[in-house]
Amino acid sequence: MGQMAERYADRFWLTSDNPRSEPPMQIIKEIERGISGKSYRVEPDRRLAIEQALSQAVRGDVVLIAGKGHEQTQDLGKLVIPFDDREVVGQVLSKWTARGKAAEAVPPAVEELQHAGSL
Repeated sequence: MGQMAERYADRFWLTSDNPRSEPPMQIIKEIERGISGKSYRVEPDRRLAIEQALSQAVRGDVVLIAGKGHEQTQDLGKLVIPFDDREVVGQVLSKWTARGKAAEAVPPAVEELQHAGSL
């Protein structure tokens, strides 16, 4: 995954997915070994990584959030917490809308997805 992100993305974040019993930073370090140094950030907190990626996107960018797909929980070893990437994106966009940022930052297609209940 790291090599593909490095090859096709302008910038990307390494974050936690479902680390289960492994320390998240250990998994991230293993992924980093396959990356030669392109512009990326490490943020083990998945929610923060998604927020950061969205906040740094500019008009014309595509933000791809990969890893969890349809999953609605995050497995943190002995703890499984509710976590849905789509809900996190929706929460970030709702915050932007409340601050008036959405009108300039959010493309119309995203607003359509919000209204359709897909986000």
